[in-house]
Amino acid sequence: GARFNINNFTRDVLMALQAAADERAAVTAQRDAAEAEIEAEIDRRRARSEKAIQAIREEILAKYGLTE
Repeated sequence: GARFNINNFTRDVLMALQAAADERAAVTAQRDAAEAEIEAEIDRRRARSEKAIQAIREEILAKYGLTE
């Protein structure tokens, strides 16, 4: 049989943790970009009603493939 190699195991765990951290950072950056674009679009359209603001949010989140 195969033998357990603690060095390979540790390397693999650390790589998986780094990949997860990288993915979280990418998702956060994408969400931040979408939120900034939403705020800019609300200002540009001078949207004041909740209905108009929600429509803008849905439009831009969909563009990024995100949901509330």
